[in-house]
Amino acid sequence: EHLSALLPRVSVSFTSTFIGGFIAFIFFSLCRKFGLSIKASIISVLILIFCTFILPYFKLFLRESLLTLCLLGSFYFLVSNNYQSYNKNSIFISGAFLGFGILTKFVFVINVPIFICYIILKAINNDRTRIIKDLVKFLIPILLIGFLGTALYNFFRFQDILNFGYSGGTTFTTPLYVGLYGLLFSSGKGIIWFAPMIVLLPFSISCFYKNNKYEVMLILSILIINLFLYSKYVAWGGDGSWGPRYLVPLLPLILVPVFFYIYNSSWRVKLIAYIFYFLGFMIQIGGISIYAGSYLRQINEYPYQREFSDPEFLYKSHYIPNFSPIVGHWQMLLRNLSNHFENKYPTFIIRKEVTSNRLPINHAQQDELLYTLDFWFTYAVYAGVSISFIIPIFIFASILLIVCLILLRKNIQKFNYVMNKNCLSI
Repeated sequence: EHLSALLPRVSVSFTSTFIGGFIAFIFFSLCRKFGLSIKASIISVLILIFCTFILPYFKLFLRESLLTLCLLGSFYFLVSNNYQSYNKNSIFISGAFLGFGILTKFVFVINVPIFICYIILKAINNDRTRIIKDLVKFLIPILLIGFLGTALYNFFRFQDILNFGYSGGTTFTTPLYVGLYGLLFSSGKGIIWFAPMIVLLPFSISCFYKNNKYEVMLILSILIINLFLYSKYVAWGGDGSWGPRYLVPLLPLILVPVFFYIYNSSWRVKLIAYIFYFLGFMIQIGGISIYAGSYLRQINEYPYQREFSDPEFLYKSHYIPNFSPIVGHWQMLLRNLSNHFENKYPTFIIRKEVTSNRLPINHAQQDELLYTLDFWFTYAVYAGVSISFIIPIFIFASILLIVCLILLRKNIQKFNYVMNKNCLSI
């Protein structure tokens, strides 16, 4: 009778999942835009989702999935603007995506000057008469949605348009080399461990640069400015999350040249890429199966023992390889799976009156969260929902997925037929 206390949390938790679908669609379109085949584009989408650390964020109610959609959408519509067959709406839509990104997280505004430079460079190279018009179309939705929208939100919530609701952790005091090392190479947050295929990025740039000079400049500029900003941030690790949280929105953009390079390279490069794909997939299994905060509790680093500014903040999980979440999550997964097979899983008493916690359970039961598997159907079992009720839902969801895949296959075949017919008529 108290399960209704979970319904708002369940509903909200699916938000990022739907956003993930839009990300997949736009990323597929972007891959096609840069010349990848339909098959290669679909495979690239699957690799982005299942072989990088973006996957766990489709389960979490954090801003990173929405910021990823905003940055990817803005990039896609901006580079889709074709000066030979001018699309008058694409730049406006690009600005709208960027505006929503600013509304979601105001620091997103650091990307605006880079996009403006791209617009100017492309216009100079194609049609200089369009510079002012393009900039106006791009900036209007940014000003209305991003700046005005943020001001109104701050005013209605805090009665102050300059109050963004942050009470701490907003300084940029981390030494640059510490943050760069942490985000790129540290065992607990380094991007090369949570998305191994990123190693191929330096090799892919020259290949992609030949036909996409301005796009490479745009991607690298976005990567560098965000990397340097968050390397200086006091909480550079974005902790209580999986991998380098603040680099999640950059993943689709920096992987486009990588996929382009892989699909246009020799079998040796493809073989190396397949190894990276497999490693990335296995790493993400640990990430989606165990909640990130549970692992920090497991190694006694949560509740936090030190301030963000302390050089030894989360030292074990950040820097010591055998305490890396990649290792720790798998250890917890194997342990918890073993317990579940022996029917030794937690059960929780859901109480409406518990309002101070993210989950409506008593404080005494919180330690049992360490022995859970982080999936909706397992949480339903822990909360007392009958398995006989969950199985039909699971079967229905599986059938729906199969139907969607069949429809996708038919539409791809239809698209190929239309394209081949048009090519023959030409």
